[in-house]
Amino acid sequence: MEFIAFLDEHDGFLMALLTFVYVVFTIFIFIANNKSVKEMKITREEENRPYIVSYIYSKPRGTAELVIQNIGKTMAKDIEIRISPDFDFPKKRPLSKSNILNNTIPSMPPNYEIKMFAGMNWDFKDEDGAFPVYEIKIKYHSSSGKTYTDHYIIDLNVETGATYLVEKDVHDLTKEFIVFRKKFDKLQGDISYIKNTHKSDDRN
Repeated sequence: MEFIAFLDEHDGFLMALLTFVYVVFTIFIFIANNKSVKEMKITREEENRPYIVSYIYSKPRGTAELVIQNIGKTMAKDIEIRISPDFDFPKKRPLSKSNILNNTIPSMPPNYEIKMFAGMNWDFKDEDGAFPVYEIKIKYHSSSGKTYTDHYIIDLNVETGATYLVEKDVHDLTKEFIVFRKKFDKLQGDISYIKNTHKSDDRN
């Protein structure tokens, strides 16, 4: 009975307290939902944005290529690529003077890539036998107009320091076959010479 009397006496206060608690929880729920929506939006944007990457691809035969590729899911526009220090390879036609590295690439759809011959792995060494390190800055836009800027480090000490298998093409196989044929013809000649010599000895 005392508890009921207490409720009757403080009914207004209790209702105000419950209302306050309800409002606080509502605010917390709103903040949590708003944060969740923003995180979902960022995740969806990251999953569907363009991603322009650049790296050096060293082939088994010793040649190296500078690769620029869109590994994202959407179109990239107005791509600007800057390499520091200047990429002065190959010596006769350095990439630092190429149109791609000095002008804007209008667009690159998903999975599109550009490959440029950079030189032979051993050409990159300096007088001390070390390979250069480059910083690549890539700036581009999404279809919605959002701007992205990515930085990459290309350390040729790592890129060209691996051991590569030697792939042989048709030209190499042809040369090996010619060498084999010469050795085979010589072997046949030696066998014929031995047979003829043996027959001569038998007659005598």
